[in-house]
Amino acid sequence: MGSFPGVSLFLLGTTLSLTVSPVQGGKILVFPVDGSHWLNMNLLIQSLHAKGHEVTVVRTATSWYVKEEAPHYSSITVTLPEAVCIEEQDFFVTFLVKILEIQKQGTSFMAVLKFYWEVLGSVSKIYQQASLLGVEIFENKTLMSKISDSNFDLVLLDPGLPVGVIVAHKLKLPVVFNVKCMTSGDGHFVIAPSPTSYVPTSGNAVSDKMTFFERVKNTFHYFLNTCIDNNYCCIIILLIQHHYISAKYDLSLLLIV
Repeated sequence: MGSFPGVSLFLLGTTLSLTVSPVQGGKILVFPVDGSHWLNMNLLIQSLHAKGHEVTVVRTATSWYVKEEAPHYSSITVTLPEAVCIEEQDFFVTFLVKILEIQKQGTSFMAVLKFYWEVLGSVSKIYQQASLLGVEIFENKTLMSKISDSNFDLVLLDPGLPVGVIVAHKLKLPVVFNVKCMTSGDGHFVIAPSPTSYVPTSGNAVSDKMTFFERVKNTFHYFLNTCIDNNYCCIIILLIQHHYISAKYDLSLLLIV
């Protein structure tokens, strides 16, 4: 039987048109963290924009790095009662000067306690101020309707300040994390097995090859980081979560689900 090239090409074209759908860019809502965290997030947003995605960034009116207008994203600006201290240009300079002065005292028990006391005070203040972003978003019904009506496909966020996690669950949107570090330490401690016998924790300058004493010290640092995270930082976010979503969720589960 003879072949019919024209018919074959027609059937091939019809089949491809039915099985291959056009690729469309998604609508992405971003909750970044200001400061050095934003530098990495901004590069990611630029790549997403270049691939045809529509990106909207939630920022505060006093944001230091996150500009209101940019060629690769649109923004939603939220005005807070007071600026978050990490948005003040001299905050980290002052904080680092204090930490360096403490580290000059060596690795004594008192030096470690002073170090964590400074960390606790700074991080707790940051979380108290940053939590107001969640309050302002949830209390502003017009803004919540605007975000909901925008039909975003997912939320991209930095869980260093996990207000965006609560907003995403309120809107029933999937979450993608761009993790650098969290109050409990580097991001991998939340999402991957990270035994303290081999993985150094934040605040403990050792390699992955530790002596027995260094492993004990590393575990102690991890314990302090976790205590600060659970008892001082997360509790502030949990109050917002329970008020606006439900008490049945645990923040640690929200961060990994």
